[in-house]
Amino acid sequence: MSRIFWDTSLFIYLFEGSGKFSTQVMALRSRMLERGDQLMTSAKPIQNGDAKAVAYYQKLIATTAAVIPFTLTS
Repeated sequence: MSRIFWDTSLFIYLFEGSGKFSTQVMALRSRMLERGDQLMTSAKPIQNGDAKAVAYYQKLIATTAAVIPFTLTS
């Protein structure tokens, strides 16, 4: 098992099922599930987003990955 961090764009390819890299991302996620890998991502501030779309993706991501806080430390 590995912990694997994904950026937001990979979730869009996974959930939308369309786009240039969608097939590769779905295959990658399938292999991760077979191995028992833990998918992680960071909580990021929402900028100028559609509230309905934001809520939709937040729900999907929360059921798919461990969401870790994104904070800056000095």
